[in-house]
Amino acid sequence: MAAVKRHVRGRIDRDHVVERAVAIADRGGIEALTMRRLAEACGLSPMGLYRHIRDRSDLLDLIVQRVLLDIPAPPSRGSWQTRTRRLFEGMRTVSLAHPGVVALGVARATPVPAMARFTDHALGIMSQAGFAGDQAMMAYDAMLMFTIGSVLWQIPRSGAEREGLLRSATPSEMPHLFEHATVLGRRDPDAYFSYGFVALLTGLDEQRRSPTR
Repeated sequence: MAAVKRHVRGRIDRDHVVERAVAIADRGGIEALTMRRLAEACGLSPMGLYRHIRDRSDLLDLIVQRVLLDIPAPPSRGSWQTRTRRLFEGMRTVSLAHPGVVALGVARATPVPAMARFTDHALGIMSQAGFAGDQAMMAYDAMLMFTIGSVLWQIPRSGAEREGLLRSATPSEMPHLFEHATVLGRRDPDAYFSYGFVALLTGLDEQRRSPTR
């Protein structure tokens, strides 16, 4: 086996380590991100890796932080619905680009600064729109769970799975399913996310207008 090429100290820093860790997770999922594999990707010895990170837990937080930094800030102008939609669309785009990392963020608590910033942006919009107290936080959580849930649902699916549903039943057994047979395999994830998020915003706006309901 060829010897691993070592970097001269000073030519690689923590940012480089984190970037390589994100790349490994993107290619093979978080399970592929072992300390030995990362050390080899960085041209370091396994012990040399610990000059840049404390431990694996620290590394996992750092890669979630790195990915979430790519979420753009919402526009400063426009309706609260437009600003909120742009913010969460940004999260969805980044999450789909890094499926292994977003799954990690769901599987373990990662209270990193980038997530705090995202939450602050969203709650600021909620506050300016007139959502108060618990209502603002519940609205935020509803949009966050819808966005992350839609990403996790979309990642492992190609669209053909819905057509497969038709092979598990007959029209007489499940008439409503077969009534929509022609569109089952035509799911456009972007269009479906947009539809669902707009519906959610519409409901939240109704709650905002009638807070005592």
